[in-house]
This record gives sequence, structure tokens and C-alpha cells, in this order.
Amino acid sequence: RFPLATFVAKTPIIVPQPQRGSDTVAFYFEGALTAHGITRQVSIPVQAVLAEKRVEAEGSLLFPMADFGITPPASSDVTVEPNGILEFRLLLEKAG
Repeated sequence: RFPLATFVAKTPIIVPQPQRGSDTVAFYFEGALTAHGITRQVSIPVQAVLAEKRVEAEGSLLFPMADFGITPPASSDVTVEPNGILEFRLLLEKAG
């Protein structure tokens, strides 16, 4: 019934410049996460490695499934944690 989750950034995402001597930066994606038909504002921590024409970014968000109206499956044989995790990895390259 809800095959997709979406994230819409609140503002354009600007990757900060790394400190001198480093190629890694930490920042947040701020925006609206929609899952299971429910939208919540979230702040997702991101780690990024910057190269000359490329950015590799990854992040994850641990969230209570109940916040999105999701009931964890129940069984006498299996225990399911009440939290879900959203994980992503992005590879961005400058055109041209």
C-alpha cells in the first residue's frame, strides 16, 4: 500500500567547505520525510567526502516506526525492534 518513502529538503542543501587539511565534512539534511503516508520533519546527520569534482555523502536516521503509523510485526518466534532505520549513500559529480 505504501511502497515508497520520500524526503524533500526544506531548503537547497549546501555542502560546507571542509576545514584546512581535511576532505570530510559533517552537516544535516533538513526536511520532510514521508513514509507509510505520514510526513514528519526530520534532521538527518550526513558525513561527506569532498574531491575536486565529486562529493560522496552518506547518512542514516533511526526513527520510531510508530511516528509513521507503522506497527512492527509481532510473532511469538521473532522479536522486532520498534525503530526503523533510513540509510543512504549519494555520489554527486559536477557536470562537464
